[in-house]
Amino acid sequence: MRLLLQRIAMNGLLTALVLAVMGFVYAELAVMFLAGNEVPRAEPVENANRSRTEDAALSHSLRVRVPVMMALFGFAFVALGELLLYAWRGNPPVDVKPTRERQADPAEKLLEELLAQADAAMASSTSVPVREDASQQTDSERKTAAS
Repeated sequence: MRLLLQRIAMNGLLTALVLAVMGFVYAELAVMFLAGNEVPRAEPVENANRSRTEDAALSHSLRVRVPVMMALFGFAFVALGELLLYAWRGNPPVDVKPTRERQADPAEKLLEELLAQADAAMASSTSVPVREDASQQTDSERKTAAS
């Protein structure tokens, strides 16, 4: 159910955003159309200011309502579609990869065994002190270690 809500949120919000932008463009086109198509009158209008305020109110109403309603209807459409898909298909199966323990290669096992024997041999020979970094040994130390 959580995946369903995530899909609704993601797809619905993206759809609502796109439709809100498209609604804003449509509203601007409608306002331009209304502003350019004033009714020509033979007689002067007594309340010309009243018609301008009504046009401004209508323009504001279009600029607000069209994008909001398109976004809401788009979100509702996506949510309804996702719910119908969920009712029809159900939850999608979760892909679970089988966990296998990594089996060691025979060559790797042999190498580990040889390294363990070398470490044991180095630890058993106490006559020569062993340094971690052989590059720091001096020439005299190398000669005594070799003999």
